[in-house]
Amino acid sequence: MTAAFAVFFALASVRAAGFFRYALSAPSAFDAASLKLFLQYGVFPLCLALGLWAAAFGLGRRVLRALGAPPRSALDDIAAAALGVGLIGQAVFLLGWAGTLRSAPLTALVLATAALASGELRPPALALRRPGPWEGAAAGLLAFAAFTAALTALAPPAEWDVRAYHLALPELYLRAGRLVDVPWMIHSHWPHLMETLYALPLSAGRDGAAALIHAGAAGLLVAGVFFAGREAGGPAAGWSAALLLAAQPALLRVAGTAHADAFSALCALAAAALLARWENEKGDGVLLAAGALAGLCAASKLTGLAALAGWTLWLAWNTRRARPAMLFAGAGLLAVGPWLLRSWLATGDP
Repeated sequence: MTAAFAVFFALASVRAAGFFRYALSAPSAFDAASLKLFLQYGVFPLCLALGLWAAAFGLGRRVLRALGAPPRSALDDIAAAALGVGLIGQAVFLLGWAGTLRSAPLTALVLATAALASGELRPPALALRRPGPWEGAAAGLLAFAAFTAALTALAPPAEWDVRAYHLALPELYLRAGRLVDVPWMIHSHWPHLMETLYALPLSAGRDGAAALIHAGAAGLLVAGVFFAGREAGGPAAGWSAALLLAAQPALLRVAGTAHADAFSALCALAAAALLARWENEKGDGVLLAAGALAGLCAASKLTGLAALAGWTLWLAWNTRRARPAMLFAGAGLLAVGPWLLRSWLATGDP
């Protein structure tokens, strides 16, 4: 791990050179007030985001186990975390649609999720080996990308679309205590699972936690690509795939912001991983979980409907049977259907 630490600290030192110069020139600036601000706007949002992902991980594992598809690999655990976050977001959506988006129901939701997740919180099945120098350097690069995303997430949100609708919608919903129609905002009429999920951290007054939740999705997406690549082509393929993804400007731009793109992509990857598992096992539970994740992909971003439709057609063509495709599509529509129904009722167009 020496190479990983060397690469990470070298890059962090260059990236934060201005901070270190300021720290050395004005050490008195770091006082009790600074510590309070750091705890309030740094540590607390991070704890909220980590807590949500931990609860989602446990919840997703419990659901997979209930479906008869217990996690057996790191990719399964990543799928469980994505499934858990999606289910929590769906619950917040239903609370808002029912007009009960208030502190008491949200608190009850958090407590219920924690109770369901408590028995399933255990270390994921990573099966990692000690990295060599080149792998360590790759790990250092990925750690620096994660560090940059976390710093971006903790900064005040400034991107137009984040302020215009990604955080504006949950803020409006929380003020009204329910989902409201916003005629001038087309994004409010599309499925927006992550935006409703962000009502949870915003109810605690921490928009930084919303961005950190999305950063977590981006991190799991990179991790999922690593494990998929390693399974398909060995460690070198895994590290190369993860680095190529983490270096994409599109991912770097949104990873540390309160967007929905990384989570939608994570659900698509998780659905694909479970479909690959289903090809070997042929279990209905795995297929239902894959379909639900494809539906959550579409519930997060409308373009995800293409993935749901494409995989449904692939199942029908590949198996030459209607039942697998119907199970998969049914689970997907159960996830995205309520969003389309709400749009239909509000606008006359699903």
